[in-house]
Amino acid sequence: MSGRGGVKAGGKEALETVRAAGALCWRRTARGLEVLVVHSARYDEWTWPKGKPETVGSGVSDGASNPSPELLPECAVREVAEEAGVRVRLGRPLPEVAYRLPDGRPKRVSYWVGRPYEYGERTASGEEIDDVRWVPADEAHEHLSRAGDHRPLDRLLHLARRDRLGTRALLVVRHAQAVPRKQWGGEEDQRPLTLAGLRQARRLVPLLDCWRPQVVATSPWRRCSETVRPYTQREHAELHQDAELAELSEVAALHDPAAAASAVRRLVAADEDAVVCTHRPVLGPVMAALRESATRSAGRALPGSDPWLGRAEVLVAHVTPGTTGSRIRAVERFGIA
Repeated sequence: MSGRGGVKAGGKEALETVRAAGALCWRRTARGLEVLVVHSARYDEWTWPKGKPETVGSGVSDGASNPSPELLPECAVREVAEEAGVRVRLGRPLPEVAYRLPDGRPKRVSYWVGRPYEYGERTASGEEIDDVRWVPADEAHEHLSRAGDHRPLDRLLHLARRDRLGTRALLVVRHAQAVPRKQWGGEEDQRPLTLAGLRQARRLVPLLDCWRPQVVATSPWRRCSETVRPYTQREHAELHQDAELAELSEVAALHDPAAAASAVRRLVAADEDAVVCTHRPVLGPVMAALRESATRSAGRALPGSDPWLGRAEVLVAHVTPGTTGSRIRAVERFGIA
């Protein structure tokens, strides 16, 4: 290891890549489509709100804090709130921006479309961010200081022209770690999460909240309901629907996999953001149903074989409405350790 955090590879020092995340927030006003830019006092540049992931804990009192870095979507939502005082619901991902820092380290910034749902006070210091502005989207190129920041803006403008900027999210979650079958003497539908699984369930809350699904559909079996319970019981939860769907259970999908697929099709076609929590054996028909509505590129991003998702892993399908039906146009996956 080098003194700067790199490793020797082929006789050269490989510098560790710095990761960051942010969002291109948009709104429509009398002036038309606007986007949000911030001014970095430290670097004297106009850019998108962004920052590096922080370390977070599990929130479960079991004697193990298990701190871990934020996932990039969580980081993006927090940074927009801190730097701009805007709470956003994430949309589809945008192109990354990559550049080198003054010390030579490569930096990669992941961006998402962001739709504001609440405005508040900025908490970032004035020494970090000293100005925030909403500017007409078609004039934003003139405000940006870095040429690389134009790339996600170009994509956002392209989506806006094709009326694909606004999306809904359908999140598919495989339940968190459960007590092994061999160690459980009770009924299979009552097999609970382990302590590690409860930690995973708590860690899912800020990730799911990046898309703020209003509908929570889960298998009624205990390990699935326990996985989504911290999200449905979070403070100020405003769920329009919290439903246990028998067709998402293991036994139901074994006897009638078409029923699980039908339930997912209904959620793809619905008007609200939703999260579905189910079991590994049910994920086959779930993915088949998603693939039916996916574009070619989104279909390639869907998992194609068992086990489909890891425990407590989240698949985010970004859906747009259309005259011929809803279409999944982008897919992302995020794992909880």
